[in-house]
Amino acid sequence: IKLGKYGICEECGQMIDTERLIAFPEATLCAKDAAKREE
Repeated sequence: IKLGKYGICEECGQMIDTERLIAFPEATLCAKDAAKREE
């Protein structure tokens, strides 16, 4: 949060969906990139 990057995907730079952040506040990847990383 202090770095101003909270809610921004580390992989693609897009905003992480609000629903994802509510369910998983420590998320650093959007759902699409998180799924790619799990493959």
